[in-house]
Amino acid sequence: MTIEKLLKITGGICTNESTKEEVQSATVYLKKVSQNDLFISSDEQEIKQAIAQGASAILYEANELLEIQTDTALIKVDSLENSALKIISYMVDDDEDLYFYLLRPQAITFFKMIQLKSKDVEYIPDNWKNAFELILNSPKAIFVSSNKELMQKIKPKIKRFDKSAFGYNVEDTLFRATFRVDKFVYQHKKMTPFHLTHLLRAVALCTEHNLEYSIDKVGYTKHFMPIFIEEETFIQKGEISDHVVIIVDNLEDIDEGREYAKTAKVTMSKSIVFTPPKVKIESYTKPTIFRDPVSLVTAVKTTSFNYGFVYSDKKEDLEALKEYFGA
Repeated sequence: MTIEKLLKITGGICTNESTKEEVQSATVYLKKVSQNDLFISSDEQEIKQAIAQGASAILYEANELLEIQTDTALIKVDSLENSALKIISYMVDDDEDLYFYLLRPQAITFFKMIQLKSKDVEYIPDNWKNAFELILNSPKAIFVSSNKELMQKIKPKIKRFDKSAFGYNVEDTLFRATFRVDKFVYQHKKMTPFHLTHLLRAVALCTEHNLEYSIDKVGYTKHFMPIFIEEETFIQKGEISDHVVIIVDNLEDIDEGREYAKTAKVTMSKSIVFTPPKVKIESYTKPTIFRDPVSLVTAVKTTSFNYGFVYSDKKEDLEALKEYFGA
């Protein structure tokens, strides 16, 4: 890529006199910089070392111009993240052999869960530096993410993948589902029924690219993970308990789970929500607050409920509850 093209893509300005005309590759990691590379960083010491390693251009973000005497092109931009992703966007824009998909986190979890081989798929990390390096260097053809903001910077017109395989629930409880996908019925899977929509999206994406998959591997996900309790200290093996703690990492599943628990029970059941401080849930105005794993376990121990929905994406909260209840 020429320096002139680089300036046009990023909207940057060259802040020194340079005779460099092009770059051969790019990186955000100093240890990977080699002759004629573009290095992306605002750390002055790293920039000096990259120049010593032979970088042809530096992309940097700073309030002041770099005072470095060098023939390497010093290109000042408003945002390193936006500029780096603009470069990636330019590079993948016309490549018909690359596919980018925006899915909900639950659908991605099922997509990972059912695949028998994943040699063609990359999962784009939320960190823009890691995303930049992954897309720039990966030989794989399919890139998947749930980060809408990041994905729209890479593919501005990207929309959520909305294709679904044919399927429906046959029989279900809040924690088990018997469902049909295409020609087959899968019985008594450990899965909440309202996650079937996400599974059908994952199946459709596998079908789209002829990826081998197996629904036999389907089970509970990190997005809706129940711990079944009998009395106060033991796991309920039969999964029919009216005393259940459910770890949920998104508000949508809390709403759906509470609605299911309310409408599917013949007798009255009590569902409550546990959240960290300052979490707002429109459908539940007075959640029980916890601040750490210890206070979460205490709150669960001392509160009366049938279904306790814990809003948390922290592994330590799940592990604390599992340890207490012997899971």
